[in-house]
Amino acid sequence: MTRGIALFPAYATAAVSRGIREAFGEVAALLFGSATFSPRPAVESDVHELVEPHLAILVHKRSRYAPERWAGELDGFVRRTFFWPEPAVTEAFGRLDRHQLATLVDRIVANEQDRQAEAAALPQTSRFDSSWAD
Repeated sequence: MTRGIALFPAYATAAVSRGIREAFGEVAALLFGSATFSPRPAVESDVHELVEPHLAILVHKRSRYAPERWAGELDGFVRRTFFWPEPAVTEAFGRLDRHQLATLVDRIVANEQDRQAEAAALPQTSRFDSSWAD
């Protein structure tokens, strides 16, 4: 054995490198997986303002499409609305990546979908009997 080289069996070096990779993966998962990064309220209101004219269509698509197809539609909407034809509509949106904007838009659409479902679940009542109108 030469002085500057340490010889390890092949399985030992693979185990060490796998252990290091797993450790880095766990650290990254702890730091970024459980952290909640929420955009500032001003950005959220701007996003809501841009999404509002499209809410009816987005709610319909979210309720009808499979999750994979909805993710594709959502990504396409974010790309067309916020990143085309310019790189980003405003500087505030430029600081957010497409995944963060898609998450924000999905949350807005989900809230609207829940609100519509809640309104439909309530019975429609009237002071007057409307059975004659049927």
